[in-house]
This record gives sequence, C-alpha cells and structure tokens, in this order.
Amino acid sequence: MGKFGKVLGIIVLLVVVSIAGLIAFVHYYLTEERVKALIIPQAEAALGREVSIGDIKIGLLSGITIKDFLIKEADKNNNFVSTKAFVLSYELLPLLQKKLIISEIRFDEPAVQILRDKNGQFNFSTLAFLSEDTAQKKPEKPGSASAALPLALTINQIRFNKARIKIHDQMGEIPAVDATTSARLSVALGRTIQDLQYKGSFDFEAAVAYGEAQTKLNGKGNISQKDMDIILDTNLEGEQVHAEADVKSYMQAPNATLKISSKSLNIDKLLGIVAGLPKTQTGKSQKKQSSQKKSSDIIADSLPPGLVAKGTVKVDKAMYKGLTANDFILAFDLTKGVLTVKELSAKAYGGKLDSNMNVDLNQPGMAYDGKLGLQSVQAGDLSSALIRKAAGMLSGSLQSATTFSGAGTTWEQISKVLTADGSFTLTDGGIKGTTVSNSIANLLGLQELKNVSYKNLTGTFTIIEGGKVKIKTNMQGVDLDAEADGIIGLDGSLDLPLTFHLSPALADKLKSRTSFAKYLTDEQGGSTLHLKLTGNIKSPHPTLDMKGVQEQVQKLLQKEVLKQMDSSGQESGEKSSTENILKGLFGR
Repeated sequence: MGKFGKVLGIIVLLVVVSIAGLIAFVHYYLTEERVKALIIPQAEAALGREVSIGDIKIGLLSGITIKDFLIKEADKNNNFVSTKAFVLSYELLPLLQKKLIISEIRFDEPAVQILRDKNGQFNFSTLAFLSEDTAQKKPEKPGSASAALPLALTINQIRFNKARIKIHDQMGEIPAVDATTSARLSVALGRTIQDLQYKGSFDFEAAVAYGEAQTKLNGKGNISQKDMDIILDTNLEGEQVHAEADVKSYMQAPNATLKISSKSLNIDKLLGIVAGLPKTQTGKSQKKQSSQKKSSDIIADSLPPGLVAKGTVKVDKAMYKGLTANDFILAFDLTKGVLTVKELSAKAYGGKLDSNMNVDLNQPGMAYDGKLGLQSVQAGDLSSALIRKAAGMLSGSLQSATTFSGAGTTWEQISKVLTADGSFTLTDGGIKGTTVSNSIANLLGLQELKNVSYKNLTGTFTIIEGGKVKIKTNMQGVDLDAEADGIIGLDGSLDLPLTFHLSPALADKLKSRTSFAKYLTDEQGGSTLHLKLTGNIKSPHPTLDMKGVQEQVQKLLQKEVLKQMDSSGQESGEKSSTENILKGLFGR
C-alpha cells in the first residue's frame, strides 16, 4: 500500500504540474496581442475585408472570450458582420478520453447586413474567398468521406442572443427584412458526420417590407436533425393569421401537420396587396428561361420529394369578392401530389356551403373534381354580393347540389374544360327588374312580367366542355308558370326556349293587346306562350315562337272543328262544312 500510495501521489503531482504548466503557457504565451496577430491577418486575407477584434480573454479552464468582433464592408465605413461577444467554454478532463465537450458557444448580439446595389451586386459577392481566382484554384484532394474524426465532439449549448439580420435591395426585387432571433442548440458529433445529432429551440421577430406592403412576423419553434415545429403569427397590413406547423423527417420525406386560423380575414385585401407587389426586372437569362417554360408546368414537381401533409384552416369571418362567410373551415390531405379537400364549409347569407374535392397536382395545370352544396342560402343576399347591379333582382331560399370537374388556374383555361352536373331549388321568392324579365314584359306588353313572384323554382343544369350550360327549369308562380329548356353560355350568351303559362287575369290582359292571344286560351281561361330567348344576359332578345303558336292554334282548330261537327250533327242531323266552322271560330 505504501508503494501504491507513493505512485498515486506522483501521478497526481505530475497531472497538477502539467495543468499548471499548460495554464502558465496559455497565460503567458497566448497573449491578446499574439492571438490578434495570428487571427486578424489570416481573416483579412481570406475575406478581403478589414477585420477588427476587441478584448480577448483566454484561459485553459475558462475557455475563450472575444469581444467586439467586426468585419467591415468594402467601403470600410459600415459593418458587414459584427458580434458583441463570442464565448467558447469547454471541459478539459474529457480530452483524456478523446472526447471534446464544449459546454457553450455563445454569440451575443451578432448581426449581419445583406445589401444589393442598383446593379444587382450583393455586398458579400466581393469577399476574397468568393472571387473567381479563388474559385479557379484546384481544390486539394479531399480525404476519404468515411474518415473518422480524431475525437468525438459534443457541444452542450450553442446560443445566439438577439441575433439580427438586415436585408436591403436597392433594385426592390427582394423584400426588405429586419429580423431579430434568439436560439439555443445542442450538438453531438461522433467519429463520423453520419453520427451528427442536434436539437434546439428558437424564437424570432421580423419586419418585412415589400413595395407598399408591411408585414410583421413573430414566432417560436423547436428543431432536431429529424423533426421541427413552429408557431408563427403574421400581421400583413392589419390582416392577422396564426399558424402552427409540425414537420416530421423534414430533411428526407417531410410529413407535415398544419393548423392555420384567423379571427377575420379580408381575402380581397390580401389579393390586392399581392397584385401591388413589385414586378421582377427580367434579365436576358430570365427571358430565355421564361420562353422555354411550358404552360403545362406540373405543380407536384416543385414539391419536396415524398411530401405528405394534412391540416386545417379556420377563419371566423372571411370576405372574398364581395362575399362574407362565417365559420370557414378547410380540412385537407396531400399525398403523392394529390390534394384531397375533405371538408370545405362556411356559413353565409342565412345558409351553409359544403364542398369537397380532389386536386391532382401531377397533371399539367392541375386537374380537379368535387362536389358543392348550398343549403338555405338567401339568393337575394348572395346575388347582391356577387353582382352589385343584381341587388334586389332575385330572392328566395336556395338549395343546390353540384358535381364538377375541370383543370387550369385561370378563367380562360377553366371555362374551356369545366364540366358539371347539378340541381337547384328556389322557394318563396321573386324575380324583379332583370334584363330578361324586362325584355319579355316589353315584348308582350305585360308590365306585370317585370316583377314575378314564385312559390317554387326547380331546375337541373349540365356544363359541357366549351363553356356551355344546358339548363332545364320549372317555375310555379302566382300569376305565371314557366319552363325553360336550352343553353346559357358561361360568357352570358343565350339560346333558351321558354314556355309561359299565364293566369286567366294575365291572359285577359294579353288578349286586349294582341289579336292572336284569344286562340291560345285553355279551358281554365289561361294562355300558353312559346318564346325564344337569344342574345346575351346583358342584352337579351326575346321573340315569339310562331311555330309553337301555329301548333297551338292547329290543335285548338282541330278540337273546335270536332266539337262543332258533333254539336251540328246532333242539332240538325247534318254536318256543317269546314268553311262555316272556321268562319264561326274566327267570327267571320
């Protein structure tokens, strides 16, 4: 035991002496002046910029602290990169086991400024190591990719305290950004890069200006080598959106879950802001790429490989193209480039909208199909919101069910290939002062037809390729029943045969205005009219279908002929001539 104690004491003494020697070496040899002389010239040569360092403190046990590290701009006046303090602390004893454990790397108030001048040159493009001469130098032969590191590296904590990044583009093509962030990250690296593991958290605030649009962002999140999550609040010109995202395996095949919500969202305002954003100045290379770019781009090709996503969008109140909707909900899935909208619903104008659809992003221009339903929507409020000039022209409770399919993102594309089948019902409403009802009223001389009330109006429609709508309707009104069976173009064109059944009161008024009306009267005292509606919605052109009138008169003549022939035969025992019957029928 005595010898062992002496040996152990000698070893401890040697360790203490070695550490003391290292401390003395660090303290007396690695002075602030020597470190600056070692770092600054090499940094300036690599960057081609002026570099300055404030105080430096180096301790074998305490680590390294560098204050006021600056990299100047090329003009030597402004700062390109700066940090108030850089601190590196490590643990000494694990080195004996070939483990480098860095307890902390800390950057206090680091800042970087990215500038782009009027000629499109970034301020970092003039850094020496990015120059053409450096780039053309043959790189040294790299070692084996699988070569192991001499020791395992662990960084318990990397901290960025109030890091700031500013971006300014004098060409106005890149949004101006002023962002501040703080982050904490731990890193463990084994003997190879494949063993890298990290995890951490971050928070940030940013002000983004692009054209006239001003946006404020703030958020926080967590990240690791496999997964990340983020909570983000956005305020764009008063329009506020809250978003939460959880992404698994984001570096390989991302699997994302999204939740987006807003108390109130004016989509018209947002679209107006987007439309007012600066347009990119297209250079020759961009023009060449644009000319080569096909209109049949496949959206799925621009998505991350293997992307899977699901999520919900909830807006308490949304406004779009004059429409106001409450309790808007969108639930979706995205797998293999196919977007499935499982639910799209909203409450609007006393009723509810329900829809679902599939959108194939693998198809050129994207292809889609789905269903759309309306329940108890007040048609008057809806039509007034869609078309201000239509205010008050249509009323009633609307029910509708539609299946549709199509492709494209612009109306020109959509109208050419859109197909749909649907049905609708309107109850307890009216049609007032429309261009169609006014034109028909003027044709027949019945001003009562300008404003028509109905108890029930039902119909079916089919949209065929080419922008044509085959429509068939039936209306039961107070003084008028009507049927329509024809075509309305999505461009507003009309090719629509109509059949009107006038009440006895309206039939009597029609008789006083047109001589032929008395031949169209039915047994109940009403009249049936056949019309043809052409032109377009804005300028309709109704005409009386004389062929239909002739058929009605012919049927009436045949009926009257048979009636008078029977009555004549019963009274006199002989049949009247056809000539006498016609004279009696027409009063001649």
